Amino acid sequence: KWRRGYSEIDGSVRTQTGTPLQGAFVYAAVQNSIQGFGIVDGNGNYQISGLSPNLYTVTVDMPGYAEPNAQPTAVSYLESGTPVYGLANFSVTSQVTAVEQEMDPIPENFSLNQNYPNPFNPSTMIQYALVSPGVVSLKVYNLLGQEVATLASGYQNAGTYKVIFNAKGLAGGVYLYRLQTQGSEIARKMILLQ
Repeated sequence: KWRRGYSEIDGSVRTQTGTPLQGAFVYAAVQNSIQGFGIVDGNGNYQISGLSPNLYTVTVDMPGYAEPNAQPTAVSYLESGTPVYGLANFSVTSQVTAVEQEMDPIPENFSLNQNYPNPFNPSTMIQYALVSPGVVSLKVYNLLGQEVATLASGYQNAGTYKVIFNAKGLAGGVYLYRLQTQGSEIARKMILLQ
């Protein structure tokens, strides 16, 4: 079964509620070069085989979920050629940030509404309006000015939009959300309760 000197990384990927994250893509890289990958099965398990001895960075990628921190995982083998497995288990957080455009007439003013509900835990809705098409950025910052989430980024047509911000995993407190387009910017505060 084993080629001499080759081994694998095994593990599981589950949501914070313990549900298997079937279909998630898990890959092992060395210095940003992907060496192998696996797909999470219905039981939440994956396997990346055919790896030579090295220190790998294992990463999970699944649309709609925040990427958990990559895990350093070593793969080696014994003198007899017996493989020594690597192990990397992950717990991922849903971060639904799909932006929905409302089918209303084009708004008269560039606007960013107060999130609702506010205070919130863990999710809240943010609505904004664009009077003309262009590149849009909607980001969330903590009070130190550090970016904690990107809710919208890229070209959008004129119209009214809604986006859900899931703050699971963030500390409670005051956060700023800022909407930027070419030449225009609005920021508001929101409160995350714990």
